[in-house]
Amino acid sequence: MMMRKNTIWCLALVALLISCGGWPTSQQLVKIDSLLAEGRNDYAYHFISKYDAASFQKEDDRAYYNLLMTRAAIECGIYPSSDSLINEAIRYYKRAGDRERLACCYYYKGEYYINLGNWPKAIEIMKLAEELVVQTKNNWLKYRIYHAIGYINRQCGNYKLGVEYAQKALGYVLKSENWEDIADIYMQIADNYANLGEADSAAFYTEKMESYVGYVDWRQEKLLMEIRDSVRQAKARMNNTVQELQWQFDEQKKQEAHRQQLIWAAVALVFLLFIIMLLVLYIRYRKAKERIVLTEQQMQISSYINEIAQLKSLQEDTDTTQQIEELNNKIRELVEQESPRLIRGKLLYDDIKKNGTTSDWSFDDYKCFIDFYKAIDFSSFCRIQKKYAPKTAHNTFFLILYEMGLEDRDVRRIMGITQEAIRSTRYRIQQNRRK
Repeated sequence: MMMRKNTIWCLALVALLISCGGWPTSQQLVKIDSLLAEGRNDYAYHFISKYDAASFQKEDDRAYYNLLMTRAAIECGIYPSSDSLINEAIRYYKRAGDRERLACCYYYKGEYYINLGNWPKAIEIMKLAEELVVQTKNNWLKYRIYHAIGYINRQCGNYKLGVEYAQKALGYVLKSENWEDIADIYMQIADNYANLGEADSAAFYTEKMESYVGYVDWRQEKLLMEIRDSVRQAKARMNNTVQELQWQFDEQKKQEAHRQQLIWAAVALVFLLFIIMLLVLYIRYRKAKERIVLTEQQMQISSYINEIAQLKSLQEDTDTTQQIEELNNKIRELVEQESPRLIRGKLLYDDIKKNGTTSDWSFDDYKCFIDFYKAIDFSSFCRIQKKYAPKTAHNTFFLILYEMGLEDRDVRRIMGITQEAIRSTRYRIQQNRRK
């Protein structure tokens, strides 16, 4: 059965070689990637070794070749003499924004430095791979990266982090049903617990690992020896450099995220202030426009009232009466249909004329009354302004009452004040007039 399977793969390889006439394309690279995914690393390495990066015309294909060549070599245990190939792939995938392949590049570059025993450089690169791989759905790559980070920490004596990352890797490898990898992860977890002095946890994961050892006979003796040695004695080495690098990397990412939050908060605040400023300007514009319209209406009503007075001074006849009625209708239309403020002012004015008081008036009610009075007796309003120049609506209303022919007793009743308050108000108005 095994011979038949190998024959099929050989035939596939021959077919690939036959199809390689002319420039190779990404099709050959995809097939090599498939061989690696199937675990046919020797076939993949043999096939890709037929090419070099210059064999491919497209930059995308050259970057893909550099990644696959590095991957195939490392998976076969043939470590490159330098990381130049994978660095070329990294430069391309950074520019292209391909997170998954960039994470894969960082992983194999990290494996290159693990092989050299350069733990600080290896962990720095693997943390870059970790940051990218969480943004992908590639569970196999997540397992490999978490396994590698856990392995580095275990080698450097950072056993708590070793357990943390091995547990992350375990979550992904259990889905794969790859018994060899599952046994390896259980061994890694047990070894970390043994070095932490947590014998119960070490024994628990040792038992878990031993249940898978039967599937990987060629590794059985090695795995058991490593676990039993780990349980008997803790390793003496401690390397805080790797732990500090990871802390610095994670802290830097937290600070970057915090800075980004502050930037967005500042942008939101500026936008909110801009909206508030626009709203304030709009409100001011509306009020100014309403005031202009109101002034025009007041002047129009005053003009109609003057025309009515002139017509009344003439000999009364049918035409004169009709013209007066038309002017009165125009005044009513302006008051009742065009200006809510004049409507309110007219109601207040009529109430005062009918012996009403200001006991429940608001500040705006005084202003509405003044606006209406200005419309119906513009000359009197101008006389008050010219003679006294009152600073408040309350004082303007006070003076209008006297222009309407009312006496002190009427003003006391209407405004609900004493004679002393009347004298005080007059004094303040006179003082303001002198200024």
